[in-house]
Amino acid sequence: MGPSEGLMDSKVLIAIVTSGVSIIVAGISLVASIINTKQMGRSNLEVEKLRHELSKQERREAAADAHADASLTSLQSAIRAIQIFKDEMQVILAAVEKSLDSETAISHVLQAREKVFSLYEEVLPNLEKQDADIFHGAKNRCLSVQNLLQKRLKEMRFVSELSNDDRQQLYEYRSLLTDAQQTLRDSRADKLAQRMTAA
Repeated sequence: MGPSEGLMDSKVLIAIVTSGVSIIVAGISLVASIINTKQMGRSNLEVEKLRHELSKQERREAAADAHADASLTSLQSAIRAIQIFKDEMQVILAAVEKSLDSETAISHVLQAREKVFSLYEEVLPNLEKQDADIFHGAKNRCLSVQNLLQKRLKEMRFVSELSNDDRQQLYEYRSLLTDAQQTLRDSRADKLAQRMTAA
């Protein structure tokens, strides 16, 4: 073998080794690429799962906010309806001789009581059990006042003819309604404070 053949063999050998190394590097690159693609697929799947969870959480929070808004509005409406009823009671209690006829007084109390009853039915789904129980008790006291007035004023022309005992009983009912209002106000304030703290 001549020197040119030995040189040729080393060039061929170098070419073969280089090709082999290139094939190995290409194979390693292919495997790395496949592994990377799988990892990216897993990462994309995890990102999608995270997006889905965040979306669900946002919907839950939006629903909770909507319920909290409805609850706060319902409590305020209940407080207002009780106040309107109490105002009608106060008109009766403050009536002087022949200033308010019995028929008008009963009509106004009946309208205010009907407002409390219809509002109770309307807002009940938005109230927590404790608040619903308080409003239910106030609703029943309104009915008791109406029944008392209808019974007592049936034979009287003017509300100023009510006895002192009847007036005292009305004051007691009015005080119980004020207590119910205050409890509902406190509940509403607590809910507002919780909402502000959570935000």
